[in-house]
Amino acid sequence: MTVSGNGAMGYIGKRRSPLRAVTQITSVTTGVTINAEEGVINCFTQTILTSATTVFTLTNSHIKVGCAVLLSVVDVVGDALVGTNGLPVVMTQVIADGSCKVVIFNADAASLVGVIVLGFKVIR
Repeated sequence: MTVSGNGAMGYIGKRRSPLRAVTQITSVTTGVTINAEEGVINCFTQTILTSATTVFTLTNSHIKVGCAVLLSVVDVVGDALVGTNGLPVVMTQVIADGSCKVVIFNADAASLVGVIVLGFKVIR
């Protein structure tokens, strides 16, 4: 078994497809569509207040009921220093055939300001 990195999330074994990316266009709640087992989501510039959340829909043909969608924060562009500009925590909710909800929570006393870059992987 080989554990490698790909710039967004680590992966185990051989990559089956090139890494794909999608960008939110109009707001932090705008849903995104990317039909890949793994990839990158560039979120719209946002401000998330202390203990607040933002939610958007990830549409992806690889997502099925009963699978896991792993998410990680790859970067916060505009974040001078973690701890002074919020602390993003990301999770999924409502996994259905073809989509899930992505929840970004600010777990810090400071507001989170910037572009959040997320990595994802669908595990079936």
